Amino acid sequence: MSAAPARSALPARSLVAALFVVSGLASLVLETVWVRAMVLVFGSTTFAVSTVLTAFMGGLALGSLAGRRAARLGDGRRALLAYGLLELAVAGYALALPLLARGLPSLHAALFGSAQSSYWSFALLRFLLAFALLVLPTVAMGATLPVLARYYEASRGERADREAATAREVGGLYALNTAGATLGVLLAGFVLLPRLGMAATNLAACAADALLGLLALALY
Repeated sequence: MSAAPARSALPARSLVAALFVVSGLASLVLETVWVRAMVLVFGSTTFAVSTVLTAFMGGLALGSLAGRRAARLGDGRRALLAYGLLELAVAGYALALPLLARGLPSLHAALFGSAQSSYWSFALLRFLLAFALLVLPTVAMGATLPVLARYYEASRGERADREAATAREVGGLYALNTAGATLGVLLAGFVLLPRLGMAATNLAACAADALLGLLALALY
């Protein structure tokens, strides 16, 4: 009897894995677009690009830490609900980010004027500005894997090999997400941005995340 919940959830787990591939793709398309947009303001120096990437990765790390509370979600259905809401949050913020970024040049100039006596003070303020802009969507992105790990764990029921099986599946899930992310970088850099431009590429990734969120809610 304990194996029945796992069997009934198998198709959903496969579909969730497919969604997570697309999630990785969309996330890295968004990252590429956002880095390009901020480089136009911060400059294309190694330090400027590193500032944006560090802010992005810091947000992902915070999201993964927050996602460790996913065990409190209870059953797998709530985990799917949380995942869908996270994807919709990423899509919504990504849609609004170009509007928020319009004030970047004036803010950047103001920071330079207030800290021009110290390059390191200016670099710190620039990092905090980039982090403030990226923290919300990147935290949501970082929380998706722990939330889905909770879904996979719950869908295993009370099987004796539950932890080992979940660990294998979540490792595979992460690998699929990474493969999608690699494809997203290639598509963004060599196809979408050259052909569509930054605004349309951002909208395409927003649409993908919104669709993922709606599909996850439909599964819920």
